[in-house]
Amino acid sequence: IPSTWACVKALGLAGLYRGSLATLMRDVPFSMILFETFATLKQQLQAEDRFEMVFVAGLLAGATAAFLATPMDVVKTRLQAAAPGAKIARLYGQIWRQDPLAFFKGAPQRCLIVAPLFGIS
Repeated sequence: IPSTWACVKALGLAGLYRGSLATLMRDVPFSMILFETFATLKQQLQAEDRFEMVFVAGLLAGATAAFLATPMDVVKTRLQAAAPGAKIARLYGQIWRQDPLAFFKGAPQRCLIVAPLFGIS
């Protein structure tokens, strides 16, 4: 496992932040979906004082946000694994042309991991 210093030497300081824009493109919509869905579900389930209903609202909101943010996560992961200089828009186009369903690869697994985290929190 390379050290941070080895990564800086190999990629430069900017290399440490490779994928930052793609991460923001995933995390901002994820958070917007998560918080709005959670608030709506909590209200619909009348969950203010009931732990189990708040937990269910968190589970459903987390799974929904995780599923809908998966395409951005796929692009972020591919960008980080690509050769330096890879462009986000080019990766979106490449995935779309080759296999549009690839945008949702790993979505069920992502939902299974993220949903309980937001149910608990």
